[in-house]
Amino acid sequence: MVTVIQVLQVENSEGETFVSLILQGGITMIQSKSSGKFYATSKRTRIAATFDYETAKHMIGEKIPGSIQKVPCEPYEYNVPNSEEVVTLDFTYQFVSESSKFNSPVVTDQLHADAEVFSKNGKHLAEA
Repeated sequence: MVTVIQVLQVENSEGETFVSLILQGGITMIQSKSSGKFYATSKRTRIAATFDYETAKHMIGEKIPGSIQKVPCEPYEYNVPNSEEVVTLDFTYQFVSESSKFNSPVVTDQLHADAEVFSKNGKHLAEA
């Protein structure tokens, strides 16, 4: 199960606006490579929605059958939040529905992710 945790109204490079849902999976325990200690995290991803913004805001808290899977992609730079560190990543996260006829996320040679997947200007017009 994943949960809708946030709604964004985003403007693309052509000036068109659309609604995006932020999905979050359950808690996952990760072991630090350097200290060996465990910490809790959860995977997040963003998906486009056909709802208007007001309708989408009512979706916050909704549970959706499925999971968020790590998917390889072309390397891209990512700015670590709350720091000046920039790292190069070669994966992204993708929502996979339980009702999908595919058991794993779609992986192609053409998959590409970057820090501004939905917007070249990075503007979030509204956040809930």
